[in-house]
Amino acid sequence: MMVREYLKSVLHEIEEQRKANTAEIEEQRLEKETIDKKIARIQSKKELDMEYFSPRRNEGSLREQLADLQKNNMILKEELRKLEEEEQQLEKKQENFRKMLEEVEELEKKAKK
Repeated sequence: MMVREYLKSVLHEIEEQRKANTAEIEEQRLEKETIDKKIARIQSKKELDMEYFSPRRNEGSLREQLADLQKNNMILKEELRKLEEEEQQLEKKQENFRKMLEEVEELEKKAKK
């Protein structure tokens, strides 16, 4: 009886962790998408500037912005990868606890007979 309650509480905890993790993954994806759009916008602006006459200072600042955005993009990719790995681990952990709970419930049914 106590084992079943413990397993249920652990499953509830895991479910809450997964919800938080899923929300964070979505937030990271949106942030990455925003950065990707900024990178594309700067790259297209840089291409346009190079086709026409562009002041050198403008190109330098665009280069700096682009480098910063690409650095942030790489950091976000890594964070996103880690979050997705954590999500997979939580999913496996949750499945293991569900199986244990099912086994405990099955044993309790057999003990009542």
